[in-house]
Amino acid sequence: GGGKSGRMGRGGHSDARSPNGRSSRAEGNATRNGDGSTNQSHFAFNVEEAQQGDKDARTTIMVRNIPNKYNQEMLLRIIDNKFQGKYDFFYLPIDFKNRCNLGYAFVNFLRSEDAADFYNEFHEHKWSSFNSKKVCQVTYARVQGRKAVVQHFKDSKFPCDDITCLPLVFESVEDSTANNDESRTRSQPLRAVPIYASAQNSSAI
Repeated sequence: GGGKSGRMGRGGHSDARSPNGRSSRAEGNATRNGDGSTNQSHFAFNVEEAQQGDKDARTTIMVRNIPNKYNQEMLLRIIDNKFQGKYDFFYLPIDFKNRCNLGYAFVNFLRSEDAADFYNEFHEHKWSSFNSKKVCQVTYARVQGRKAVVQHFKDSKFPCDDITCLPLVFESVEDSTANNDESRTRSQPLRAVPIYASAQNSSAI
């Protein structure tokens, strides 16, 4: 993966995240048909599918039309207001030159039902900060599931080691007060680990 950076772009490639940040805002939102046209419907969020919670239901979403002044902390705070502990992957791509986000983010939820709740909460709603006129759009991401998105970004290269610019994996932390028969896979409490260091037992943030 040398030279690649963290984008889940069209056509199955990790397109370069260049310092000037020039990239498609509709990334991950269309596939090519045989005649060269694009198929948007595959990425349109299916609330009924998500709410049924089937094992094959998609859980990774792309949040679009994010005001460029939002940083990682701001967006996580908004998401955590109702969805803390319900997702295990987050990435807000940043233009490393001007430190502004590129207008989209990726989130993987633990359950498709939570993804549906997120869709109902945010899709077609305006953002509350910066007097933005942008309207949030929520679609499915091309790469689906925590394992796949983590592998995708592990194969990427980022021109910055700043944790606030990197993809984050949220890992469960065992609760010493829990009974032995309780599930250890529960989602809270969590710690965030940046992907660039996820294989190095990095300290949590």
